Amino acid sequence: MSKHLLFIVTVFLFSACAKYTYVIVPNTKKQFYDEYFLDYFDCISCPNKYEEHTEYGISIETNKITHHPFNTKHLTDSNLLYTIHNTFKSVGYKNLISEYFYSEYLSSFIDTILSHKNVRTDTSNYYYKFWQRRINQKNDVVFDKIVREIKSIYNSQEVPIEENYVSESFKTLLTWEIQVIQNKIEDEQMYFFELFKYLRQEEKYVEAYSLLDAPRDFTELGLDKIKLILTLMPDSTQTSIQNTDSTTLLGSFDRSGYWEDKYDRWHGHPGP
Repeated sequence: MSKHLLFIVTVFLFSACAKYTYVIVPNTKKQFYDEYFLDYFDCISCPNKYEEHTEYGISIETNKITHHPFNTKHLTDSNLLYTIHNTFKSVGYKNLISEYFYSEYLSSFIDTILSHKNVRTDTSNYYYKFWQRRINQKNDVVFDKIVREIKSIYNSQEVPIEENYVSESFKTLLTWEIQVIQNKIEDEQMYFFELFKYLRQEEKYVEAYSLLDAPRDFTELGLDKIKLILTLMPDSTQTSIQNTDSTTLLGSFDRSGYWEDKYDRWHGHPGP
């Protein structure tokens, strides 16, 4: 009997004696891109996903930014901004933001910002203040480079990728994600099974667990969700709730082996 099968049998035998067997996993170790609250793999065939995210997150009215999701910490970290930019380049900006969306919502703003970069005569206007903020935050040089490269990309010019500033983990997630939003999955069972294994390998246990139900129900793909839950962490089952701030309770098995979710049901709950 394999160790994996022995573990599954042991858990179910044990849960026949105990009232509940809880599955508790370590919290995901946050990486820099997790701060932007991007929900991965939350829809199938939704090519406008990042355009809607951009339009919602960054409000540009009369060529002026009225709202954006970045805090001072983000904006003052030029290395972070440049890493995001080069990672986007590595997967293709046009795979995330269409040429139409760029032309309709972003190009005029970018052109106006660039044309005012060295204007110092009208110190009360929006664009002078915009660049003054960039200078004060010490990100004016990298911001100027990023904006000019984005413009070049959408003008169909070749822009080199600086590999030293590409986050491989972020790139991998975006590559998986693009296949979903563009509906380019040839074998859904294989795709989602391999994605589950990748998330588990990256110790994104909570994300792997949530993937079992959405955007595709793994049962409908012919995959055994219970067996996959039990592969998340070999030492994640216990007979009492003892999770801490560094762990997450996913759910529990009752004495009959029935799984009861404790995470997804409440994760997106809007509250009272």
